[in-house]
Amino acid sequence: MSPWAALVGNSKTGRNDALQGVVARLRAAGLTVGGVMQARSPEGQALVNLATGEQAPLATSDGRKDLCDWHFVDGAFAVARGWIEAAAYDVTVIPLARLEGQGRGHWPAAQAALARPGLVLVPVSPKLLPRYALTLPDPVAGVECPADDAALDAFTAELVAACAPA
Repeated sequence: MSPWAALVGNSKTGRNDALQGVVARLRAAGLTVGGVMQARSPEGQALVNLATGEQAPLATSDGRKDLCDWHFVDGAFAVARGWIEAAAYDVTVIPLARLEGQGRGHWPAAQAALARPGLVLVPVSPKLLPRYALTLPDPVAGVECPADDAALDAFTAELVAACAPA
């Protein structure tokens, strides 16, 4: 199983900004980064392909609810998995939330990424982290948001070291 790291924070704590900063630092260190992040959109939530910048609808807040406050767009998780599996990356980003805790959503893509070489970076809320910490081996690194530049630099250094050949 590939190593994983946790970028921990609730929404509105700067978690996506921190993620984008870490991705930029990893690329500056010469690593390839792919996977997905979830971002607010006018319609609700969008998937963002971190390798290409392409976006696709993920969920709407139209009153129909799945496991959480969102109604997920049919096929959205298949689109994300296709992006994740399109190439091999040094670091693959896969957000984990309540849906993944039930083996749905991004969980199949996370399992596939963990079975391949490379590091898996997981944005996750603090209340859900224990669920994944009990399912997966110990993470190689973690940082909690909000995080300042020094904390993100240190976290990135740990990720770069985890990606170095043994």
